[in-house]
Order: sequence, then structure tokens, then C-alpha cells
Amino acid sequence: MNSNLFLSVNDIYGSIISFVFALLFLKWISVKWIKNKQVFNLFLFGFLLRVIGVLASAYFNLYIVKSDSTIYFSAAKAISNAMSNLDFSESVKIFYTDFSDLPFKTKCFFSNTEAFNWVYNDNKALIHIASIISYFTFDSYIAISFFLSLWGYIGTWLIYHTLSKKFPDTSVLLYVFIIAYPSLFFWTTGLMKEPVCMGSIGLLFFLLFNPFKSRKRLLLFPFLGFIAIFLLFKIKSYLSYSFLLSFILAYVIYFAQKIYKTQNIIITISFWSLIVLIFFSVYYFLGSILLNSIIEDATVNIIGFTKAQLEQGGSSYDIGQPDLNAVSMIKYIFSSIYVTLFRPFLWESSKPQLWFSALEGLFSFLIIGYLLFKKSIRKTITFIVSNPSLLFSFIFTIVLSAIIGGISFNFGTLIRYKIPMLPFFFAFLLIVFKNKSIDRKLKWLKH
Repeated sequence: MNSNLFLSVNDIYGSIISFVFALLFLKWISVKWIKNKQVFNLFLFGFLLRVIGVLASAYFNLYIVKSDSTIYFSAAKAISNAMSNLDFSESVKIFYTDFSDLPFKTKCFFSNTEAFNWVYNDNKALIHIASIISYFTFDSYIAISFFLSLWGYIGTWLIYHTLSKKFPDTSVLLYVFIIAYPSLFFWTTGLMKEPVCMGSIGLLFFLLFNPFKSRKRLLLFPFLGFIAIFLLFKIKSYLSYSFLLSFILAYVIYFAQKIYKTQNIIITISFWSLIVLIFFSVYYFLGSILLNSIIEDATVNIIGFTKAQLEQGGSSYDIGQPDLNAVSMIKYIFSSIYVTLFRPFLWESSKPQLWFSALEGLFSFLIIGYLLFKKSIRKTITFIVSNPSLLFSFIFTIVLSAIIGGISFNFGTLIRYKIPMLPFFFAFLLIVFKNKSIDRKLKWLKH
């Protein structure tokens, strides 16, 4: 059998299973969740885009670029075969034991033990999820991609649903740039980390920015939140830290401006005293003990990754190497944010898959320029801090941009890494863009 043929007859069975599940899922959605026919049609259109994305992603990742999906799929199939041929106790060991510690009998199901050892230990959570799906779907790549993509779409829809309810005037634009946006529905489909991360982030966002309305949700919501944060932490831990940090900062700033509006001096002084106390406590226990070692390790990794990417050439980029001082780190952070939001430029897009990302960066640059020209900065800040979900979107964009721009070093990698940030970035831009109350009065244009 030709080893290059990743898709097989098993994908026919997997496609049938996926199709039947899709029909049942859509029926349940229309009865229990989205009862409005017009809204359901919007959901259905986004769902169909993801189905197209699954097929496109399968062809692109397996046959054109031979991405990490091929390795994940091979590993998932190996675990699925091991589960089918081993005792239950031996199968369970796979899910909590490093590959190097597994018995030889189990390792016999893997063709290349050295390569698998590295892949398995570094991507354990995703491979475990894929292997469980694979076990019940005849080792079908299409089925694995479908179920992971469905999780990603549910999260994406929950982001759109939450923001469109809070800012209904922007609902059409939000739908275009969150549900129907090509980068999002392509890169959140397939056997990759992005669908799992997007689904978890969307679920967390929905749970934290929608109030409880029934007693049943008092038990269900925390359970779902635990699943989401657990998956995020296991797949990409920096996303869980970024999300929680952004959420805490958003509500600290939101409540700070609420307290300031009350003009109660005692409450205001007490609040800010508490914030200062917390800051210095964290700095003393975390900063003075761990911060130097964290920065030093990060600097070593940045230098090593940058050198490796530049040696490979292609679509790599270099934003310099930070020194162990505040000025250098701040400069590096701003460079990271800049490269995430606006690069690659059109003249840096040597590959067809980078062209759309370059246009995306140009669009972001022009919109931000327009907002700075047309909107009142003071009114805009007031508008942002008075809306927790919008404030979170802004902070999460900045925090994540600062991280991924400084760890990618390659435009192809950067495109995938910034996918979880895009819905919030575009939502922030579009909501501010559509708001008329913060327009600047340009008197000189009237003359």
C-alpha cells in the first residue's frame, strides 16, 4: 500500500458517521438552542463553511504541505490500533504514561518509535483526543477533523453570539469577520490544535460574559468552564494564561472606572490601595524570585529559535533579540505586537498562502488609522472601559499579540498562532468603527 495515501476507504465510513451525527446535531440545535429560523440559517451556513474547510484542510495538510497533521494522524491511528489489540489496563496506560515508559508490547504498534517519542510527548493531549475519536470512527481522518472542527465552530459561534447580543448594530459585520471569515473557517478545521483552542476560548468567553439565568446552569457552567480551561492548558498553556490574565485585567479596569464614577473618595482610595498591595505582593513573591529566571530562559529560547528560522530562510522574520533589561523587553514586546497585527507586508509574501494574511494586515492598518483620525480618543477609551467584553477583546488582543509575535519567527506559523486572537481583534475594531457616539468633530472639514 502506498504510504503517501493518508485518506483511505475508512474515510468513507467516517464520513457517513460524521454525516449522521451532523444531522442529529443540527436537529437538536434547531429544537433546543437556536429556535429562531433566521438565526439558525446563519448557524447552518457557518456550519457548511466548516464542512468545506474540513475537506480543504485535509487536502492541504495531508498532500500539499505535509503538515504536523500527518504526524498527529499517524500517532492517533497507532494508539487506536493499540487500544483495539491490548487489554483495557494496558490501553489506559497510554493516556497517562510517557511513551518512553510504555511496555514494548505497546510500542510494537508504532512504526517509528524515535520520532513518535518526541511527537507524542510534546502533543500528548491533542493526540489522545484524536485517538479516542479515531477508535470510534474506523481511523478516519475526515471524521477526526469533523469532530474537532465542530468543537472549534461551537466556540466561534459563541463568541459571535455573545458579542452580537451586546452590540446588535454590528451583528452583520461580526458575522462576516468571525463566522464567515476565510482564515478562521480554514484554520479552525482539521486535525490541528487551533480548533480545540478556539472551541475552548469561545466557550470560556461565553460562560464568563453571560450571566446565569437558571439554577441548572449554576452546576453546568462551572463544569463546562473546567473542561474548556483544562483543554486550553493541555493544548497551549499560554492561551489559558493569556485568557485569564485578560479577563482579570478587564474587570479590574471596569470596576475601577465604576468606582471612580461614584466619586466616593474612601472607596476609591481603598480600592487602589488594594490593587497596589496585590501588585507589590505578586512582584515580591513572583517577580523577585522567578521573573529573572523566566526572562533569561525566554531570551535564550528566542535567540535559539530566531537563529534556526533565519538559517532556514523562506518566510522567517527577525524582530531582534531582547536584552535582560526593561527597555529592551518593552521594545521587543511592541515589535511583537506590531508584527502580529500588521505583518507580513505585501512585498514580504513570497508564498500564495501568505497573500491573504498580508491583505489582512493592510486592512487592520487602514482601519486603525481611520479610527485614530475619525474617533475621539477620550470618548473611545471611555466607551471601551465601560464594556467588559469589549475591554477584554482589546486586552486579549494585545497580550496574545505580544506573545505570539515573539515566539513564531515564521509568517506561516504566525498565521496559525494568531487565529485565536482574530475574532476578538476584528470585533474590537468593528464595534468601535460602528459606534457613532465616539466620533470626533472635525470642524475644519466644514469650512
